[in-house]
Amino acid sequence: MNEEHIVMGPVAEKNDTLQVTLHEAADTPKGLIVHLKGYSDTYNSGYFRRQLTRILKAGFTRIIFDFREVTYFASQPVGELVEFKKEVRRLEGDVAVLGPQPRVLEVFRLLGLEYFLNIQKTMEEALSFFAQQTGRATGPFPLDFSCPTCGKRLRARKAGHYACTKCKALLRIDEAGKIALDGKRIENDLVLIPEKTEKVIRLLTDLAQLVLHANLKNDDKKAFDKMLNQIVLNIFQREVKDVWAELEQVA
Repeated sequence: MNEEHIVMGPVAEKNDTLQVTLHEAADTPKGLIVHLKGYSDTYNSGYFRRQLTRILKAGFTRIIFDFREVTYFASQPVGELVEFKKEVRRLEGDVAVLGPQPRVLEVFRLLGLEYFLNIQKTMEEALSFFAQQTGRATGPFPLDFSCPTCGKRLRARKAGHYACTKCKALLRIDEAGKIALDGKRIENDLVLIPEKTEKVIRLLTDLAQLVLHANLKNDDKKAFDKMLNQIVLNIFQREVKDVWAELEQVA
């Protein structure tokens, strides 16, 4: 199966710990396969972020991230991936993640991102995910409606599970556009908006760099890095409750 062919190849910027190769996905409009090899942590997340920016500028909006050769993926590059998907969705696209190894998959699960990132086991399944999206009839979508709990005017781009942006009521919208109330609410007063989250992550990165070059024992540095990753995990656990089930507000 000729599932892909190289259009951009290995990225021009080199990185010793993470290799990124870009391929165009055959028969997938605006489709791109991003093959990753190595690991991404706090210190090379800037490199990863620059490759994501490059993809957006190239106009690709249906992206498969091939994680089969990724051995470790820390919480900060996960945050970059979350922000990237949110931007792609604003462009009517989506993201799928292919074959993450158990250690990486556990990070995604801890953050509640297993379904948000559309994890697929094989390349065929990943390509099929986008083929189904491309061929799917839009039906009643985009759907403008009022929240059945608070009356807030909202818009859903497709069927799925959602949380009202005002009252946090949980909603289900099926393919026919029928809205059902789950009878629950998201109780999370400490949710950080993306801009604040990004600022916090940048400050934590600066702190990590200081500790990396400080006159400390390696065991102390490793202990700090573990603690830092847990802090970042906690931040995204709070934010992701509203990330994967976004609704647009209608004026």
